[in-house]
Amino acid sequence: FIPLRWPHYAVALNHTVSLTVNFLSACNRRACVDKAIAYANRRDACEFVLGRGLRASDNIMKFCVHGGDLNKTLAASIMGLTAEELTKKMEDKKRERLRAEAEAAEAA
Repeated sequence: FIPLRWPHYAVALNHTVSLTVNFLSACNRRACVDKAIAYANRRDACEFVLGRGLRASDNIMKFCVHGGDLNKTLAASIMGLTAEELTKKMEDKKRERLRAEAEAAEAA
């Protein structure tokens, strides 16, 4: 994975293997770090909604990794759900997270 406009150099070693080097210098560090954080946040959000880690075969992987805007109906259809099922799944996950946070706060 190479984020859009991330400085890199790629060399094809043969027809099936390439070597990629990503650059992180003092002058581009802030932009690279911002992109890496945005990627991590999108990936976490997608994994949270799916309830599992992402796989390369996931249709929603491109959105999760590269970002973009999808309405809820389209996102749900990509995940094989209806918009109502996705809304319920998101609400259930939020309730589950809030319950776990409350239990952790009580235990502390």
